Amino acid sequence: MSDSIHQQIIDKLDTRLRTITKTNGYKTDAGENVFEWEDRDMADNELEAIVYRDRTKDITPATVHNYEKKMYVEFELKAKAGTDTAKRLREMIEDLYNAIGTDDRWDELAIDSQPMGEEMDIQRSDKITGSATVKIYIEYETEKWNY
Repeated sequence: MSDSIHQQIIDKLDTRLRTITKTNGYKTDAGENVFEWEDRDMADNELEAIVYRDRTKDITPATVHNYEKKMYVEFELKAKAGTDTAKRLREMIEDLYNAIGTDDRWDELAIDSQPMGEEMDIQRSDKITGSATVKIYIEYETEKWNY
């Protein structure tokens, strides 16, 4: 049995995030440290990092036999401590949007993908650290009762 459309999109998302490197023309190397549902402090050697979570999904009947689904994905971007932490976070956000924008229909698995917003936070204690949260949704259709 093949993977669900949901899982196929997540697999493509993970692969796409891993392409975010300076070698591939992006501004950061955030794609070197991609984590699914990771919930811990990152070591300095793991930063810059992207943690993604497919948190919720809206389901609406499209036809008698099909459902339209909106999968909400949250990205937590984590930047190294430094004097340019805020700038690095902005570059990571830009890289994320550019990567998603290369094919926001995920090889025709999705109907559409749209950004929903972003938020940045800089913490100052013994060192400056930063994180940003970016939210998007990915809309797709499945047969009734399929994931």
